[in-house]
Amino acid sequence: MTKGDIALAREPMPYGKVLVVDDMQSNLDVAKLLMSPYALDIDSAESGFAAIDIIKAGKVYDIVFMDHMMPEMDGIETVKKIRQLGYDQPIIALTADAAPGQKDLFLAKGFDGFISKPIDIRRLNDLLNRFVRDKERKQQKQEGTAIEIPGLDAKTGLALYGGDMDIYTSVLRSYVSNAETVIGKLRNVSEESLPNYAVGVHGLKGISAGIGAEKVREAAYALETMAKSGNLSGVLAGNGALLEDAERLVSGLKSWLDELDSRNPKPILEQPDPVLLACLRKSCEAYDMRGIDEAMDELESANYRRDASLVSWLRERIDESDFSQVVSRLSI
Repeated sequence: MTKGDIALAREPMPYGKVLVVDDMQSNLDVAKLLMSPYALDIDSAESGFAAIDIIKAGKVYDIVFMDHMMPEMDGIETVKKIRQLGYDQPIIALTADAAPGQKDLFLAKGFDGFISKPIDIRRLNDLLNRFVRDKERKQQKQEGTAIEIPGLDAKTGLALYGGDMDIYTSVLRSYVSNAETVIGKLRNVSEESLPNYAVGVHGLKGISAGIGAEKVREAAYALETMAKSGNLSGVLAGNGALLEDAERLVSGLKSWLDELDSRNPKPILEQPDPVLLACLRKSCEAYDMRGIDEAMDELESANYRRDASLVSWLRERIDESDFSQVVSRLSI
């Protein structure tokens, strides 16, 4: 069986809201028909003017499909006006002209991507999974997991990972382990150890930036600069406060992670199950979102002593609907 012969698994998304904008009623009918298996709430507009009126009325959609070529006001001009209204949700261009370089053109004009006409159902499935289904799953996972830790801007940190709480939580776990090691190396500073201190505080600066711990990052940056210039007295004057802030942050993270684990206890396994990884690969080959979800839920239900980063990597790729990379990596 070739890839083109594999039946596409389309998961219902009754929570999703979609707007389709096209001046041809037949195109609107086709789009609605192709999306009917997803049980979406679908609105339509037959012109850019009508689409703008809908957005002005306060309607918000998980995704807008916008015809590129329309009379009087084309899709590019329509999106420009919609973006000027402050609307920042995904808008995908519908175009019969899928020439090389079109993607960059659309991205530069305020679109989030494009899909060619006639509509490819696999590409459509990818877009709906990415902008509708996966957003809903992320929102569900984030419920009840608010992070309020002194010294941590969790909103900024979470945004670094596309709002994915699973990835961010894994990064926080890694931070705790690495920060404790670095803090231990920064305790005793002398003129001879100043170069090594500069390396260590540079590392603390980097990992702190990676979680949104701006206060520790700023202090580490200042001390790194002093250490590199040979300013031992400045380092000695500021190092104690840095270590106190870093230790307080690590302690807060530990408490939060312990509470999270107590609500959602995970077993600690040696490594991800090869059988589950094989199932995930096959599901990605078949674009079987239900199978992908089941395999990833199983993989993410445990913590691992080895190859934990693989699970985080898989989650990133799947959230981006980049199934080909998953298949390639798991085929090795």
